Amino acid sequence: MKQTKLYPPNPDTFRGQRTQLSVSPDETFLAYCVQHSVILRNLKEPTKSFVYSDFLDKVTAVKYAPNGNLIATGDCKGRVKVWSFNTESREVFVKKEHQITQHPIMDIAWTDDSSRFVAVGQGQGVYSKAVNAETGSGVGEAIAASKTLYSVDIKKKPYKLAAGGENFHVFTQTGVPFKHEKQITDQHTHFVNRVAFNPDGSKLASVSSDKSVVIFDAATMEVVKKLESAHSKGVLDLGWLDEDNFLTSSSDNTIKLWNVSGELHKTLRAADGEEKLENQQVAVAITKEFFYSVLLSSNLLTYFGKAVFEEDQLLPQNVAVGHKHHVTALANEGSLLLSGDQDGRLLYWQ
Repeated sequence: MKQTKLYPPNPDTFRGQRTQLSVSPDETFLAYCVQHSVILRNLKEPTKSFVYSDFLDKVTAVKYAPNGNLIATGDCKGRVKVWSFNTESREVFVKKEHQITQHPIMDIAWTDDSSRFVAVGQGQGVYSKAVNAETGSGVGEAIAASKTLYSVDIKKKPYKLAAGGENFHVFTQTGVPFKHEKQITDQHTHFVNRVAFNPDGSKLASVSSDKSVVIFDAATMEVVKKLESAHSKGVLDLGWLDEDNFLTSSSDNTIKLWNVSGELHKTLRAADGEEKLENQQVAVAITKEFFYSVLLSSNLLTYFGKAVFEEDQLLPQNVAVGHKHHVTALANEGSLLLSGDQDGRLLYWQ
């Protein structure tokens, strides 16, 4: 029996929480977590996607290394697995597995040489660990957080690490080895859901459930711009288009495109344009041609990328529908296939 097509599941989603998305450096695959699996979704030919399911526990984080050869995945028991995927043979090669904590990993960031990574998440006294990807040896001190960390990022040399989470603070470290630099305590009044450096590492942005976006000078950590009410509800994710422009996604059902001066370029919405719970925008990812977002419903949206600056392409050009829970029933009628999952979702396929 030979597999001819694969209809990949859609990402796991949770209300009020960012969904992990990671684009491969060559922009062929979009990686995300679904239950005990990691999906490498082929962005040009989705039926040529790959599902990696060799995990004992639920997968909670995934991140491509900058070299494109390695992928790091974290699970709900605090383990990080480093592995590679051969696109020709479609085989997985596990390089190493590291025990970071005993609790869920929420995010992972790599150094630009793909030799070290930092994993953050839930914990009991320790909420992060920086390690050598090959040996597992520590390459810095733990971030000085006292509650769950949701997000971490590392800029190019000279290395600086930024993290945020339930403390409402933004933490920075310099390295390698990573050592405490600053703890910004006065900018957010709710969970910090995402931190990200712009491509050249000159600026850092943080977004929060308090509806705000803060842009920092990455060298000094002085505030360049603060958008107090960037959205009408909590901001869950952000992504940089280039050094000066970025987009944010929110529980208010919108994606907004900004520049570092705080000027709003465009506001994007879900396909039906309606404001409702299932249209909450819980994740964004960016390639040279397109923007991708995930709704709370788990639908994966594709927007026209930078073309939205010049054209009124404010709704997605494509909506990918799929299951995010176990498929429990199948039936066919002629050329149609009907599938149902344990969440009660029924889908027709052609």
